[in-house]
Amino acid sequence: MNIRFKAPAEQVMISDSFSSKSYTQRALMLSLLAEGTTKILQIGQSADEIAAQKIVHHFAQRFKRFNGNSLEITYANKQSTYLFDTTQLHIGESGFLARSLPFFLALGYENFELIAEKTLKNRDMSDFGKFLEDFGFLCHFEADKFPLTIYPKPIDFRSFHQKTISSYASSQYISGLLMMLAMKTDVSLALKIESVSYPYIEMTLHMISEFGGQMETKDEVLWIHPPKLKSERTVVIENDWSSASFWIVLSVVLGEGSLTGLNPNSLQSDKAILNLLDQISVKYLWDETKLHIIRQGRIRGFEVSLKHNPDLFPILVILALFADEPSTFTEIYRLKNKESDRLQAMCKLMDVLGQDLYLLKSETLVITPKESYRISRPIDTLNDHRIAMSAMILCAKLGHGEVQGIECIEKSYPEFIAHLSLTKTQFDLC
Repeated sequence: MNIRFKAPAEQVMISDSFSSKSYTQRALMLSLLAEGTTKILQIGQSADEIAAQKIVHHFAQRFKRFNGNSLEITYANKQSTYLFDTTQLHIGESGFLARSLPFFLALGYENFELIAEKTLKNRDMSDFGKFLEDFGFLCHFEADKFPLTIYPKPIDFRSFHQKTISSYASSQYISGLLMMLAMKTDVSLALKIESVSYPYIEMTLHMISEFGGQMETKDEVLWIHPPKLKSERTVVIENDWSSASFWIVLSVVLGEGSLTGLNPNSLQSDKAILNLLDQISVKYLWDETKLHIIRQGRIRGFEVSLKHNPDLFPILVILALFADEPSTFTEIYRLKNKESDRLQAMCKLMDVLGQDLYLLKSETLVITPKESYRISRPIDTLNDHRIAMSAMILCAKLGHGEVQGIECIEKSYPEFIAHLSLTKTQFDLC
């Protein structure tokens, strides 16, 4: 499906919910690791969240939907989980499922094969395979890509004590391992964590504590103690800052806007976009959970590291295009093994706007904006949801342009088009 824009956006007033798929998927995985009954409220319906729900439905003793977007899940014990006919599990395009589910499956009694779809099945998983093997998990990738076979084995939790757990490719490896250790260990473990995207680790630790995990940090060492599980727990999923970032940027380039339902104290990594607003002197105000954005002057250029927030890169490129001075992105190595090579994808998008907009040097991208733009040809999303939504924000600001293959937004934000229509931009779906 393509979208063709006919008139520019006039306002940003988003009050609908867009649940955090990062929190939803963590809660769903933990519902299988923590025995008892879990209620998860305000679950989103992105493709990644639906894939995670299907996995949990396979394993759960009881899986009940209520109030439309909430679940009640009961997990009893290992013996009750392996009662279905196939050893294949379909994880869709979810990178988080790909990197967290193996640690749960390693606790079981059967071999399982994880089947990926779309862009995930073509992603290089060699680093994750090495991570699993380094910590004693038995697995096999086909030429460093999916499918992945997991072979269960007894877990000696004492072997993790005083280990350094590091990953400079993805924090999701570490999140998956920490969830399993925190819910299943029968001994106290001291771990040193070294990771990119560290705010996502903090999100994981917060969610683990919601399920009864017992953790503390002393002298930069994470101590995990045996869990204190309750028979029942309720988790409420907050709105998604990654999704909000698109409307925050559109608000900045239009001059003002508002979003309702965000958690001002959220641990989500992409809340860091507010730090960038401070850097470019854009004001924002909170009225409980309503965020007001007001720009009174020019958009200043900025410098941002992508070490912990690579998902913000596509939409921040759009922001940089409307600044009045160059902007710099560092640590761009984080962009290559996503749903697309996002550095290449956004450079191609800028090529559609004209020449000499960007300069690549070493691990740095510098964008030098122009006064006006004309989109010369349709923009290819490369089946990447964040490229698609960023391109649509660009077109909404300019009031013209075509974006091809926008169905990929179902992965993370299926409500995006409905919310886009609230900006009063005019477009046709074709």
